[in-house]
Amino acid sequence: MLMELETRYCIDIAERVSCMRAFLNDYALAEPPDATQWYPFLSELRRIQGNLSSDVSFVATHLAKQFLSSRFEVEFDAADKPQGAPGIDIDIRTADGKRIVGKIKTMVPYQATDFGAQQAADFKKDFAKLAVAEVRGVRRTMQWTSVGNLSDGRR
Repeated sequence: MLMELETRYCIDIAERVSCMRAFLNDYALAEPPDATQWYPFLSELRRIQGNLSSDVSFVATHLAKQFLSSRFEVEFDAADKPQGAPGIDIDIRTADGKRIVGKIKTMVPYQATDFGAQQAADFKKDFAKLAVAEVRGVRRTMQWTSVGNLSDGRR
């Protein structure tokens, strides 16, 4: 069940996707390429889409919420912490008072089978943040989400 902020966030994402779809149906890139027409097209598309990274992070946090709720007696609002804010992404308590802290990663690996050097460094930094939560009874979790390419013909 979605909480109020989560519902509003989902509605906002759906509205922007609908606006992007309408925009892309109504306008096309000029052929042959013409920067004076491509620039306003791409600028408007970027404006409509908003911060897509924040949207992906919110949905990943909601996936983590579903995972944690299925295994522990917890309930929290996935939209409560601003996406992109520094620090731990999930810091909650179970019904019996145990603390669960988590960090969400939504990056796509730089290489097909490995992370790039900066990505690996970011993971190490995040593991260090989780390690700081050194309290008895703390469960730590690192959630990494990656979805394959949606090129199965659905549009």
